[in-house]
Amino acid sequence: MIYGCFSLSPLPLLQKNPCFRLKKQVDLSFKLSENFRVIPLPFFQKRRKTMPRKGVFTILFLNLALLVAPLRAVTPTIWKDNTQSDFGRGEPYNISVTSEGEVILAPDFQQVTDTGELYIWCIVEDRRGNLYIGTGNDGKIFRIDSKGRKTLFFDSPEVGIHSLAVDRKGNLYAGSSPDGIIYRITSEGIASTFCPTGQRYVWSLALDDKGCLYAGTGEKARILKISPKGEVEELFASTDNHIMCLVCDPAGSVYAGTEGSGIVYKVDQKGKVTALYDAPEREIHSLVLTPEADLYVGAMSGSAPHTEAQDPTQPQSQGSSLYKITTSGAVWRLWHSSEPLLLSLVTDQQGNLIVGTGEKGVIYSVTPEGKWTILLKCQQSQPLSLYKKHRGEIFVGTEGKLYRLMPHYAKHGNLTSEEFDMAIISKWGKICWRAETPEGTKISFQTRSGNTQRADSTWSRWSEMLEDPTGSQITSPPARFLQYRINLSTSNQSVTPLLKEVAIASLQNNLKPEIKTVNISPYFLHPEEAGPTSETPPQQRGFVPGQTEPGPQQPPRAEPQRGLWRISWVAQDPNKDSLIYELYFRGSEEKDWKLLKKGLHRTFYVWNTTSCPDGPQLIKVVASDRLSNPPHLALSAEKTSRPFVVDNTPPQVGRLKIEQLPEGRIVVSGELEDATSPLKKAEYSIDSGEWLVIFPTDGIFDSKKESFRFATEALSQGEHTLVIRATDFRNNVGTGKAVVQLKSHK
Repeated sequence: MIYGCFSLSPLPLLQKNPCFRLKKQVDLSFKLSENFRVIPLPFFQKRRKTMPRKGVFTILFLNLALLVAPLRAVTPTIWKDNTQSDFGRGEPYNISVTSEGEVILAPDFQQVTDTGELYIWCIVEDRRGNLYIGTGNDGKIFRIDSKGRKTLFFDSPEVGIHSLAVDRKGNLYAGSSPDGIIYRITSEGIASTFCPTGQRYVWSLALDDKGCLYAGTGEKARILKISPKGEVEELFASTDNHIMCLVCDPAGSVYAGTEGSGIVYKVDQKGKVTALYDAPEREIHSLVLTPEADLYVGAMSGSAPHTEAQDPTQPQSQGSSLYKITTSGAVWRLWHSSEPLLLSLVTDQQGNLIVGTGEKGVIYSVTPEGKWTILLKCQQSQPLSLYKKHRGEIFVGTEGKLYRLMPHYAKHGNLTSEEFDMAIISKWGKICWRAETPEGTKISFQTRSGNTQRADSTWSRWSEMLEDPTGSQITSPPARFLQYRINLSTSNQSVTPLLKEVAIASLQNNLKPEIKTVNISPYFLHPEEAGPTSETPPQQRGFVPGQTEPGPQQPPRAEPQRGLWRISWVAQDPNKDSLIYELYFRGSEEKDWKLLKKGLHRTFYVWNTTSCPDGPQLIKVVASDRLSNPPHLALSAEKTSRPFVVDNTPPQVGRLKIEQLPEGRIVVSGELEDATSPLKKAEYSIDSGEWLVIFPTDGIFDSKKESFRFATEALSQGEHTLVIRATDFRNNVGTGKAVVQLKSHK
């Protein structure tokens, strides 16, 4: 039998203030894997037998919508929890959650004793089955006999006892801080200073088969070898600050883990030092060596106050990890958690690893293949130290109290879910679950509801027990948030109920839709949609006059289409109901709305206004959720646009006056006027020739009425046809015509 003690005290708690208490305010967030299955109690001597069936399997979820009373909407929301991730977000009490998402009773977690101290840093066993526990912050060692009776074994002058080891003669060795002294206490309780290390901390102690004691120290990381006579030899000096854990193998080699760089070292019996693994985490906190000589490594990223600040430019691993180093030197990561503190580590009788983490005090079980179970949560404490006795019993040291993981299930437990957010006030349907309930076991649910993100005194009380797995009506009042609590119990602690899935039907109160914006804009048609026409300039058709080959195409220019307006709107429904729309219009001086279009599913419409009178118009959009609700519960909302001007009347060309000049030119003057829109441009053409631009007399088109005057080039004698074309801003085109008879030139 190899005796070894591991440092189980979290280093960050002791450096600057030895009286610092652990806090419990950091939430856990784990990387989860759903592809594993583990035995619910991996440290049992025998696997759980096949459960007798009370009702075989509960068959449910045929149609959860049918279980919902007709409340406020057609489609209910179904909230399902059926994975380790789902249940792992809840708050457990005496509950385990397997990698397959099964909720079962946790192992019975029985208190053995209360030391009255702040911390239990380490635990060890002698050959008679007595347990010794090292505590802080008064540096006391207690002995717990096989019947659980506690006695003060040694009251040191130190602040903390961080490591313990027992030799074959029954002598107890204790590593302390802040003076770094190793004490030896005989089985009769006679204490003496065995080795003053000269360091501040003795974090770890281990004994080899020859009775030599190995010590891991800090704040200078040293491995010391101390003979039974107290002769000290320094085996290794690390550049890190602390040697946190030690373990010996039968061949006389020593394995060590450091804080600072997170390196695992091996020192063989000849004193040769080998670095086995440089972990991405900053601290190797625990080591466990199996009978097969595989080394399990517990690493964590939690920062220690006494160390220098980390370089933010250097990559750092977050959370904690469990590694396996095989005899060939291969390393692979079995398990990872976002929790920064991995406080303790042991193996159970089946070879599974029991892992204690902080700061929520969750204990995990991890198989050699990497499958893992949330084993239990220590209520209001942290698993600072773990120890497995020779007979396989596992003990847990927390903040002053010693517990034992019993080889049977707790009698009862519960799991309170996270707060489920429905976003708006909702009513609740039925809760169903799928489970196994062997004879003597039971599963029931309770619910409560409220309107705050975290449950508080304003929430409703927990409901009565809901016990029908095929569909129990939730009686909690309508609210935005809902929580459930699973209650598991057994009268036979060798079996447990097993929950696989829970589903809750809810229905939001129907809220009316919301129309955020209504936009009215001219409808633009791109030239490529219409294709080239006789009026499209040659350059835009790809040809340049004088060329025989197409030239580079000009970018297409969108043009507003006469009489067409694009109506668009943005709407949403708080219940995510399907919406249907109706459009209405009226003149700005009119009172009654006229239906323009109904049954629209899209959020835009192109309106041809050529049949609508000119002038300012308004558009009203009505949105209804009647597609998702019965008629008497359907709701609607409406929004009116800003006024916009409909103009389908062309400009007028009037008061044309033509004067002939002696050299054959003519001077043309007149007026252009539009009833509704400003004028945009004017042109003239003689004898169906090229259109030439006309400028108004004031130099710019900017109003509904403009005058013009221009002179043409010299014309030949005889009759000529003059056409003047005016265009307004809605692309309405009006023309005027004049026939000119030119006399002979003088």
